[in-house]
Amino acid sequence: MIRSKAAAVAAALGIALLSPGLLFAQTSSGPPATLPDTMIAPADESAPAPAPAAAPHPKPRSAKPRLARKAVASKAPAPKPATSPAREISYAGVVEPANGQMGIKLDTWAYAAPAKTSNRVAKLGAGTIVQVTGSTRYFAQVKLADGATAFVLLSDMDLNRPADKIFRLTRNSPVLSLPNHYGAQLAEVHQGHDVHVVGTSLNYVRIKMKSGLEGYVPMTALE
Repeated sequence: MIRSKAAAVAAALGIALLSPGLLFAQTSSGPPATLPDTMIAPADESAPAPAPAAAPHPKPRSAKPRLARKAVASKAPAPKPATSPAREISYAGVVEPANGQMGIKLDTWAYAAPAKTSNRVAKLGAGTIVQVTGSTRYFAQVKLADGATAFVLLSDMDLNRPADKIFRLTRNSPVLSLPNHYGAQLAEVHQGHDVHVVGTSLNYVRIKMKSGLEGYVPMTALE
């Protein structure tokens, strides 16, 4: 009986070995006997990529009223004053009368008034002889060739005509630095004394004193 049971078991095992499909069918871990029907797309016909999502629109900012800016007036640079031309100057000062001729020692201008800012009347070259009719502190009043009256700087004129004589004084007189009453007083000479005249200038003579000092005295003070 034992043998018959063993035979039955062996027979059962043999059947299992002879039928592997039946064995695999009973296990849940193996692959299925048949695959389901599937569709495989060719490699060159891949599905199109999904379109990128549109970027979100920025949120609109709330419109704030703009404050009006104050207009700031820019300061324009002050214009540079234009150089004003020489202007006519009326001279109200005293012109000391004179009568004589004097030479121009360097090129200079004759002005309408005794001021360098007045109108220029004529240009006088060095060596020109002009008729002098008067003088101020710094200018000689001259009469030009066309008859016009003008003023020339005394410093641009040859004030002295050389002389070498001895004269006696008829009255006391100051010795001046210029041949007019605007000159500074350098000394004083007295009536009855002899003076050495070294030059003449308009209505004055230039004297040289024993000390070597030179200056001008009026011709009316000489004998």
